[in-house]
Amino acid sequence: MSELRGKPAGFSLLEVLLTLFILSFALLPLSAMVANSLQQVRGSDAASRLLLAASNLAEARQLETVRQGKAGTLETVATEALQHTVQTMWPDQSPLLDLTCREPGGLPVAAADCAAPAQLWLHLTLASGQRWQLPVD
Repeated sequence: MSELRGKPAGFSLLEVLLTLFILSFALLPLSAMVANSLQQVRGSDAASRLLLAASNLAEARQLETVRQGKAGTLETVATEALQHTVQTMWPDQSPLLDLTCREPGGLPVAAADCAAPAQLWLHLTLASGQRWQLPVD
């Protein structure tokens, strides 16, 4: 039988700890990138949900305007669905939801007074300071 000469095989505890220390500093930027990516995905999801709800509201307004010449129950239901979507997405933010009408080259007016060439806009403001402005028509 031959005898093993020199150092025994394997890693010392110091080498393992040093490797883990170096790896932890290498992985810190990666964790920051993942957190930033998740935040962007959440923002994108919120914008797409708001855009879909605003589109539903626009379709309801257009359908009722063609049928009756004025807003009706379908628009009310679409507005309530939009408000429910906003409350579900941000239950702790106390969101402010507002519809305004902007005439070409003019100042915003109340959504109820929106005439044909004007465009209806959805404004959403959260307590955290985030804001969205989406065209509804």
